[in-house]
Amino acid sequence: MLPSVTVHLRAEDYKALTPDTRSVQLRYAAVAIAALGAIIGGGMATIVSLQFGRSWDTEVWLAGALAGALVFIWLGVRQFERGTATPKDDTGPMTLTVTEDGLTVENEDFVARHVWPSFKAVDETPAHVVIRTKQSGVFIVPKRDFASPTNIETFVNTLRTGIARAAKTAL
Repeated sequence: MLPSVTVHLRAEDYKALTPDTRSVQLRYAAVAIAALGAIIGGGMATIVSLQFGRSWDTEVWLAGALAGALVFIWLGVRQFERGTATPKDDTGPMTLTVTEDGLTVENEDFVARHVWPSFKAVDETPAHVVIRTKQSGVFIVPKRDFASPTNIETFVNTLRTGIARAAKTAL
């Protein structure tokens, strides 16, 4: 019988395996958003001042640029935080089953079949089995969800054998 495991992912599973690059990404995003906001805000302030009969004025442009940069940073950071939010606890049970053709992943809403050639590697951490796909996808399998250490070993070895067999066939 081929190995199977029902996985219950929690927020800590994602945090344990995801490098914290948010602060660097946020810095780059904030600089780009501030520049865009400054250009738009300064341009709008200049247009408004010209509509009121004033000539082009550096102070008006700078005030508009500052306001635009601040507004764009505020909006951008909110969007960035939403986009990088950690998933909530307990995504619901998901069953991963090793088959002759690859890995089947199913929950109450879907069934997905992944063939062996789509996988790149299987890694282990002290608390997780991490299945990596060639498309930069990842399946996180907490070891706590296995019935025994022998089940973990069987699951991992079967995955590695399938991936190795697919790699030999591809050559």
